[in-house]
Amino acid sequence: MAEFTIIDIFPVSFMPEPFIVGHIKGEMNVGEAVELRKSDGSRFTGAVKALDFHRSGPDRYSIVFSGEISPHAEKGDLIVSLDN
Repeated sequence: MAEFTIIDIFPVSFMPEPFIVGHIKGEMNVGEAVELRKSDGSRFTGAVKALDFHRSGPDRYSIVFSGEISPHAEKGDLIVSLDN
């Protein structure tokens, strides 16, 4: 199971979902089912929509998640891959 910890969120004008920047342990792939886990215990299920190849710094990666996740994402939240 991969884990992605959100460190920043960058809305962009050319698409509905923002680029979400974070640290990742493991691998995530486009189309993979993921779950947003918030500190209050709430969870949202969605998918990896796109990977950005421009790294915003050492050990930082930008990922676009589906609309089921993006509106609820905040700095410090955890997104995990779901095993099938």
